[in-house]
Amino acid sequence: MLSICISVSLSTAHFKVNYHEDIMVEDGRKMHYRIHVTVKEVKGSCAAGYKPGNSFEIEWFYIKPSQDVKICLHALNSMLTLLMPFIKGVSAKTLGIGEEDDIGYIQCPDSGKPYTKGGTVIFELRKTSVKISSEP
Repeated sequence: MLSICISVSLSTAHFKVNYHEDIMVEDGRKMHYRIHVTVKEVKGSCAAGYKPGNSFEIEWFYIKPSQDVKICLHALNSMLTLLMPFIKGVSAKTLGIGEEDDIGYIQCPDSGKPYTKGGTVIFELRKTSVKISSEP
């Protein structure tokens, strides 16, 4: 089994990413990331019914269960290619999705009127670290 370690510099902190275990280490503490996805803006009428303020969370590699909002597969698909490196510690600035390291923006692929009956949604992705162990 192949294990790859990559060091990623975020702001002033340095993280070691072990892609075999997908656990980051910061100052000797094991941790991973949580992404809070919030509907920032809706242009037109969202076919999935999203309204500004609707939100859901992704932690580690999972959409957290028991959330009140439906997850639109089209919107999720538009996030996935950038969401995976973001949740592994790559900054939003490096990915080209934001002006800050831990806040990025992604748009739903529905172009809206006059091309479709729907509308497009802008999602804010806010990354926070989650400590999972106090021991290195």
